[in-house]
Amino acid sequence: PYIPPSYAQLIDTPRGGLTTFHGPGQLVIYPVLDLKSIRSPKYPKGLGVREYVCLLEHSTIAVLAKWGVEAKRTANPGVWVEVSSVEVNARGEEVEQVEDKKIAALGVHLRRNVSSYGVGLNVYTDLRWFDRITACGLEGLGVTSMREGWEWFRKGVRQGKGRKEQYLKILSRQWAEEFAKGLWGEGGEKGVEKVKLSDLGIDKSVLEREVEEEGVD
Repeated sequence: PYIPPSYAQLIDTPRGGLTTFHGPGQLVIYPVLDLKSIRSPKYPKGLGVREYVCLLEHSTIAVLAKWGVEAKRTANPGVWVEVSSVEVNARGEEVEQVEDKKIAALGVHLRRNVSSYGVGLNVYTDLRWFDRITACGLEGLGVTSMREGWEWFRKGVRQGKGRKEQYLKILSRQWAEEFAKGLWGEGGEKGVEKVKLSDLGIDKSVLEREVEEEGVD
């Protein structure tokens, strides 16, 4: 029987875009950059909003390509994949249907040219959450995930929590490298470093307690 997902808290945010979902099984990426202070061979005068959004999308598409997922941009924001299904028409004939489904959502907020929010990539997300909303305000368009569309990935996810967490770590590292390459040009990924909360003087236990008290996942 169908068991609906449990309760989720609704939180109003200042980012661009309409209603979306964040939860377990997603890779959520929130770059914080002063877009106008960036000076690179590719962006000698800094980044405009449209350039930044394109950079987020292209970085995500490049990472998905490493996993054999052919993703693309469309007229709608976000990153999309073509999903095929077979339906039976009124004459009893099987007909293949192809539709675009969103695999990664974008939502950006700028304050004095400093970015916040970013990308939510559905890795092994429970897509039933999206049944309760009109994702990003796009009527009639569905969502998908890496687990939903690729059997080999689904088999890996079934192997347990350790494999799931490993996938997220690999994806996050690859995304940071592709983003750096897109921002600084070829070789930019070599400057990517992993920084822990303790390196920033942040007590993880205090942060987790504050998040729990605020009710934010």
